[in-house]
Amino acid sequence: MTQISKESTSSQKDDLFESPTITPNDIWRSDKLEKISPSFPEYNDYTKNITWAGGGSPMEGEDFIFSRNSNLYYLENDYHFLAIDQNNQRPYTNKSLTLGRNASGNVVAQLDLFTNFALTDEAKQKYADKNIPVVPNGIELADIPNYVMNWINRYTQCSFDIVYSKDITTDSNHLRYNPTYSKIDQKAHPSYGYLVSQVVHTPPAFTQRKFDYTENLSVYENYDLAYPNPLNYDVSYTKNRPTWYYFFNNFHALIKLENGTYRSATYLRFHGSFTTPASQRNGYGLNHDFTMTDEAKTIYQNYYYHIGVNQSVDYAIDWLNQYTKEEVLIVYSTNITNDLKRLNDGTATVGKGLNNQGKLVNCII
Repeated sequence: MTQISKESTSSQKDDLFESPTITPNDIWRSDKLEKISPSFPEYNDYTKNITWAGGGSPMEGEDFIFSRNSNLYYLENDYHFLAIDQNNQRPYTNKSLTLGRNASGNVVAQLDLFTNFALTDEAKQKYADKNIPVVPNGIELADIPNYVMNWINRYTQCSFDIVYSKDITTDSNHLRYNPTYSKIDQKAHPSYGYLVSQVVHTPPAFTQRKFDYTENLSVYENYDLAYPNPLNYDVSYTKNRPTWYYFFNNFHALIKLENGTYRSATYLRFHGSFTTPASQRNGYGLNHDFTMTDEAKTIYQNYYYHIGVNQSVDYAIDWLNQYTKEEVLIVYSTNITNDLKRLNDGTATVGKGLNNQGKLVNCII
């Protein structure tokens, strides 16, 4: 049931009746609205700022869709049901939820056929009588979405929420594999500004130094295997999922080893993923791995993701230079084999020079 205080209604009474643009969902979002529990001793508002339609289909782009005569509830507009198993902390997500009794009269609470909620002992006892409805008929239509959310949280062995996400697979994986760096929190909706639950992922703190590794180099940020470098850039990578960084036009990654000798490669590789920690298997070329520092192993051994997602090439190289025992630089060379030999013989050094386009870049001179 919902209730609005007399003070707030009396002061705005005329406006409410004179304005034809106010809808039930406008009132539902009002901070003057007081939510009163229909039946739960601990009642939480899981549907704040989430609009609803109780006719089985959206009427004006609502978020939470249901029908009083159906056990099916589903979400629109990039909202998702998110359940976290209290026993193993594993997250499960779906756009739809089934809550009610099946044809045999048994309580059914599930996200899909393979994701059933385990009921608490209290629920098994309270709802043992098959004539007791899971969602009472007397519940007001506007209270049903929040009643359903509170029911799942009280009577099943999971925590349950509605989250906004443009990429629920990634967000769910962060909750599963990076629980130290991820949480569900209230955050402004990206389009409308009001607060909604979202998965907030904060990677390990890293301060990038102000060193321009790509000075005067062109960088392509949409690498694709079929079209790796369509515009002949000097560096090519996929910014939103940067696993490999490729170098073209006689540019190379120059790697100085801990013993002072040099190697080169035409690409750098990062293997951080939801199955591989960010501290493992990062390397250059086909067969060489970077040697991570003890600090890096401590910080990133339990962080399962790409460290450079949506970051620049400079960010990735600076991360390597801070957290590996090697040093990395991008250099221009038309004969890298000979230039490496000269570097390792001590007859060459790294400095600024002109490439074939007359740009001042790092060279072996």
